[in-house]
Amino acid sequence: MLSRSFGEVTLDYDIIPWRTSVQFLRGVVMMYDINTWAIGFVGPHNFLAKWHAGRCRPEEIVWAIKSRTLEDIPEDIMSDIQALDISDATEFTAYPEGSPKHPSWPAMHSAASNISFWLRVLFKLTPQQFCEAKKVDYAVAYARTVAGVHYPGDN
Repeated sequence: MLSRSFGEVTLDYDIIPWRTSVQFLRGVVMMYDINTWAIGFVGPHNFLAKWHAGRCRPEEIVWAIKSRTLEDIPEDIMSDIQALDISDATEFTAYPEGSPKHPSWPAMHSAASNISFWLRVLFKLTPQQFCEAKKVDYAVAYARTVAGVHYPGDN
């Protein structure tokens, strides 16, 4: 995607030594491996933090307000949530099945969207290419907030 829109992207051969005329294993495959490793490394710590903090999903809070099981809700918030046309918690999200069943914070999708860091280390990026990679990271992390399954602070 980056090479099509924003010029050629090349490996930094001072970081990743040149081995063959085609850098398949030390290019695309390596990037997948690095991202998989990062998710595998971060995942257990992420889920430990999730279960330690126990932050409710947005749909749980909205439904508790809608069904009036939470008290002392400011009237403007109560009015906005009562006006929502939902008949159960899962209807608050963009997903038919609702949110995942584990706590909200920290968001694993934002932990997984770290490609701009790795691209900057391994490739010779122009400032525009680096900016575009950061936009992708942000979009991956923030899309689930827009979908109603995370809070902005989860990312």
